[in-house]
Parts: sequence; C-alpha cells; structure tokens
Amino acid sequence: LAQVWGQISAMPLADGKYGAPPTVEDQQATAKESRSQTARIAVRAIRHHALMSHEWFGMVASAEKLARLASYDQWSQDSAVKLSDVKGRTGGDTLWDQEQAEDAVRTLVEEAKLSLCVRLLAELKAKAVHDHAQRAVLLQQAQEATGWPREQIERLLLSFEESMGFVLFRAFRHVEALQLTDQVDLMSHCAAVLQNAARSPGVGSSNKLQETMVLHYFSSLCVHLEKCNTGQVLSVIFDTQFLVHLAGHLARNVRQLPADTLHDVLLGWASLCGNEDFQTRGEELFAPPTTLQEVLGAMAELDEQVIKPVLDQSPDLRPEIRPLLDWLARLRRKKR
Repeated sequence: LAQVWGQISAMPLADGKYGAPPTVEDQQATAKESRSQTARIAVRAIRHHALMSHEWFGMVASAEKLARLASYDQWSQDSAVKLSDVKGRTGGDTLWDQEQAEDAVRTLVEEAKLSLCVRLLAELKAKAVHDHAQRAVLLQQAQEATGWPREQIERLLLSFEESMGFVLFRAFRHVEALQLTDQVDLMSHCAAVLQNAARSPGVGSSNKLQETMVLHYFSSLCVHLEKCNTGQVLSVIFDTQFLVHLAGHLARNVRQLPADTLHDVLLGWASLCGNEDFQTRGEELFAPPTTLQEVLGAMAELDEQVIKPVLDQSPDLRPEIRPLLDWLARLRRKKR
C-alpha cells in the first residue's frame, strides 16, 4: 500500500486545478481575509463603557489587535511617504483605492467609530491622567471590582492609550477619516492634552502617548484643513490658545521628540499658515486673555529652540515650511 500510495502521490495532476498546493496569491488572499475579519471583530467591540469598568478593560485587547494590524500596514507601506502624498491606485488618497489595504483604519471608517475613539481617548486623559484625584479614586474602584493589582490596571490604561493613539495616527493620514470624525472634538482633545502637558515635565515614557501623538493629529488636520470644517477647527485653535501651548510644548521637549514628529508638526503648521482663512482671522491669536507679548515670546522660543536646530539638521525642509517662517517674520514685525 505504501508503494502504491507513493506512486499515486508522485503522479502529476491533469491541470494542477485539484489538489494543488496553495499559490502565493492564495495565501495572500487568505491572510488578507483573516486580517479583515480580525479588524471587523475588534472594531465592533469598541463601544462607550464606563471608564475602568470590566467592559472597558475588555476593549483593551481589541485596541491592541487594531494597533498590531495598523503596525503591519505601516510596515507594508513606504513609511517615508508624506501626509499629502498618501496616494492610491487611481491617484487619489482614499482608503479604498490603495495598493496596500489598511484593514484597521478602513474598518474604523466603515463602522463609523473614529469619533468614538477620540472621545474614549479624551475621557481617559481627562479623568485618569490629568485629574490626579479622580485617577486615584478610579484606580481604587477598579482594584476592588477586579481584584487586580494596581500595576496591572495601570499597564492596561497605558496599553489602551498607546494602541488607540497609534491607530488614530494611522487613520488621520487620510482625509476621509478626518472628514468622518468630529473635528471639533479632535482639535479640542489636542488642545486639552497640550494644556495639561505644560503642568508635567517631559512627554512621558513613550512616544506613543498622546503628548506626542496629538502633534501628528494636529498636523493632519492642518494639511487637509481646506477639506475639513475649517472655520470650526480654527475657532478651537484660537479659543484655546493652541499655538502658544504648541510652541511651548515643542520647545520643552525638542530633545525628546523624534525627528519625524518635529518635521511633521512643522509641516502641518506651515500648511496652517498658508491657509487663507487662518490668514484672515490671524488677529484672533491675540484675543484676551492672550497678550501680544505672550505670543511673541512663545514664538521666539519656538524659532530659537526648535526651528533653527531642526533646519540645521535638515536644511532641505526650509522650502517646505516657508509659510511658517514667513508668518513668524510678520509676527516679529508686529513688535515694532
């Protein structure tokens, strides 16, 4: 029997159609279907639950899965591509015409979960990070409800922030993801993070924390501002004194922030300075309680401690951030 079976196994198939081993294309299609299914399940598990409840902690694993998928997609693409150059097969920048599908991001868009993800991150930072008294109460309640040690709960909080923050970073590279997100909530979240970051030294133990990631969100909004709710986004920027906080945050953390992050935020800021609506409403930057001296001081610090060192290292960046440099020059003339 063994000899007969060996002879049968060695016989070539008539056309290779039946019983043939899977081709590379077959394996790729199977893997893609598996990733899509994993993304769908993980995204549908993202819901609004009470912070640090059993159900909330259950979402952490889903956020981690989405982050792994987004990381795979980033690895599969050319990571050097600029925000404004994320092109698809048809020359557009939509998620549906790309050569390399982004399963995590596309599923978040299709399931309309982006705004929810922003709100979940904003709630986490507001209640469990920025408000130290409330954080202590929530941690105590979570320990009593779960029986887990405090260190495990803190690891889960950190993992959710890093994982969800990274997924949104990948998502907001696409204009349609921004258009389907509550941009006022997003910009308000960015402002709240930087306002509270000023009270604590450094950007944290990881460059995936929101103190770094919101710089990319802001840049994405600015790059695609003309296709977004321009007036509403600008109102948040002016009302929260965001640019003053941003300048201070960059100056304080210039040595800790990755070069790619610094380049990204300066490119986004340059796009903002080139926006006609921003130019028209520029005087709102000096509305009370902000003073001209406060703005000029923050921008001088930005120029000396951030822009000049960055341009010394990357002189080719100068033409791309020319609108920002020109805007700073106009501000300096105001002092006279």
